[in-house]
Amino acid sequence: MAEEHGIFWLGKQSKTGVAEQYLADNDKFVAGIREACEACGCQVQGFVSAQGVYGTWLVEFSRNDVEERVLWNGKDKQLVLQVRMKQGLWEEPATTAVSSQDLNGFTAGIQSLLSGKV
Repeated sequence: MAEEHGIFWLGKQSKTGVAEQYLADNDKFVAGIREACEACGCQVQGFVSAQGVYGTWLVEFSRNDVEERVLWNGKDKQLVLQVRMKQGLWEEPATTAVSSQDLNGFTAGIQSLLSGKV
């Protein structure tokens, strides 16, 4: 089973030294994102949230023996599907906005990206 944890700060740390809480820091949110990916036939390897001003996160998985990931670009407010190419680079075949920045909006966006309906 993959581990979930924040890995770095984007922007400056708060004055108190305590990280702000983001949706991606919530265990229920992480489980919902994992379940949305698994429902689309993905084998999830990990979830990473960036502790910073935009609330960016990504979920890594494989599907049909291809490494992929979905990134929430909090700065640009869009979900990005990325597929690993043979050269090790990441191609971005699709992006989508979300209807709402909550679990329901993100899972609908993920389902749309992974089904090719964007």
